[in-house]
Amino acid sequence: MGEQIREAMLAALDESGDDRFLRLKARVRHAEDVPRLWDLRSELMKALASDEGEGRAGEKLRLITGMVRDMLPEGLASGLAHRTGSGTSWQTTQLQENFTQAQ
Repeated sequence: MGEQIREAMLAALDESGDDRFLRLKARVRHAEDVPRLWDLRSELMKALASDEGEGRAGEKLRLITGMVRDMLPEGLASGLAHRTGSGTSWQTTQLQENFTQAQ
């Protein structure tokens, strides 16, 4: 699942086609684990918002957050349920299926 999260983050950045995000892509590729990927979410949001606007960036980040929710240590995951809902949404399931098919 950690690789699916990494791929989702990279795919979100790849959609922009912007070379400004090469350093962030490298950081995502080399993140050692899910908590490290989670730490990159604010940079991802900033990059996506600068390219696509906050609304679209927020949608993408919510989907990735849904993928991450159950994989984070309890301390990092606290408070996520009220922001992203509980359980797996149809959007999260769809995103996971899309990335699985793309590989």
